[in-house]
Amino acid sequence: AGKGRGIQNFIAKHTLQKGRMNQYTIKLKTAINDSPHVFIKNIQKEYNEEMIFLKNNTATLPAPFINYWTAFYKYYNYFFIQQYPQTHEIIKLRRYTDTIPDINNSVVAQMPYLFNDSLLQVPSYLLYLTGVFDIKLKANGYAVNRADTIKMRIFEDSVYSIAGKMLPNKSAEFFMAQNLYGKARFQNLDRTHAQYGSFKKKWPGSPYIYYLDKQITIAERLSPGQPAPDIDITTADGKQMKLSGLKGKVVYLSFWAGWCRQCVGEMIAEKKIKDLLNKKPLEFVYVSIGTDTATEGSLARRYKIDGMYTTAPGGWASKEVQLYGVQSLPAYYLIGQDGKLVYQQNPAPTQTMDLVMAIEKLFKN
Repeated sequence: AGKGRGIQNFIAKHTLQKGRMNQYTIKLKTAINDSPHVFIKNIQKEYNEEMIFLKNNTATLPAPFINYWTAFYKYYNYFFIQQYPQTHEIIKLRRYTDTIPDINNSVVAQMPYLFNDSLLQVPSYLLYLTGVFDIKLKANGYAVNRADTIKMRIFEDSVYSIAGKMLPNKSAEFFMAQNLYGKARFQNLDRTHAQYGSFKKKWPGSPYIYYLDKQITIAERLSPGQPAPDIDITTADGKQMKLSGLKGKVVYLSFWAGWCRQCVGEMIAEKKIKDLLNKKPLEFVYVSIGTDTATEGSLARRYKIDGMYTTAPGGWASKEVQLYGVQSLPAYYLIGQDGKLVYQQNPAPTQTMDLVMAIEKLFKN
């Protein structure tokens, strides 16, 4: 009971002191603006200050709690190191990019390989696990264009191989499960089924199997050749209609929100595609899961983004999001003139020529 009160008092004090966790996050996000050397220096400074606060308040705290708190901040910093190379460049350019200068990747050298199954209850450790191998490989020059499916598969297989050799059993189980969950929707179904079979063979009683089953069911329902789920949309002149009413045209369906910086950047990039295919039976349909319709309308007008706009009432809980299994933004679905889904993973608008060629193949005339 005494230890329990000690933990409660510590958390209360931590929360009351200007919301330390929120302030810590804000400081790390601000540090992403800095040069690589300054970024590492600043996030280490913030970590040291948090450890001093912990040390000054440890009298009534049990050792497991102290270990948890220390690990949380340590891996939280590692997670921000993973985010730095691309996020820093996006902020610098004020637009989305996946082209990362070598200098940005230099911060990744400061992030060690440090694994421990006892930390699986620490959220920041799970975040760290999710990207550590990808980021390390990319920082060492092994990044590949996602449109190059063969090289991308080799890259992913390399990640899995390294993870399998380096991770302890429970951490490996989580890593493989979350990777399969994340990729099941966007890779060849045969590959997904093969990976899932291997996973169940190695971890037959895994608690992640329930979630993987649901994700793979969505992947199968939205696989190429399946009918695109029907939703309500709004025409340019404000009339209501069904998505199925666009049958006979190729449809590029995009889920977005005004607060999603990448979404807006990709939408601006679509202008080039529209110009190249302006005489073709092609429609761009935008489904917003945001609630700030005024801001979103302003963005569409400012950047002159033509298309059909509609909203998904309820945001992430909306029927539109559930029908299309949207789990992150932006999300794209290419629908053929027959009203059926075309690709497991659709090219993004910034992959201009890949997307143009993919769409060109779908026109029957």
